[in-house]
Amino acid sequence: ILGRSAQNLCRLNLADIVHADDLDAMKSADGHGIDWTRRTSPSEHRFLCEDGSTRWLRWTVSMVDGDISGKERVFGVAEDVSEARRLSDEMLYQASHDALTGLINRREIEARLQRAIESAGALGEHHA
Repeated sequence: ILGRSAQNLCRLNLADIVHADDLDAMKSADGHGIDWTRRTSPSEHRFLCEDGSTRWLRWTVSMVDGDISGKERVFGVAEDVSEARRLSDEMLYQASHDALTGLINRREIEARLQRAIESAGALGEHHA
């Protein structure tokens, strides 16, 4: 999926192949990183391919008991969901923009105004 050999992947840290903007999202609630001792829920993050491109992967990992050498191993399954993400983003864009002008539509303007009002209220700000 990433255009990398198994040997190459084994030498890399997760931080070497995960998009920089997604690293913080991968950390656990305590900020110490992924809890490899339990199975993780499927999550979607951007991963860096060998050629420099980015792919969205839905992945799940589990710790596997040590083998004869006593080393612990991680088993993971990943699915390329790049096309599904692209189509979803395209649909969101079409739902919030005018097809003729490319400008945001009335529904999107109202949604943005509502978010701004809620944000200002949460911060205790007042606007005319």
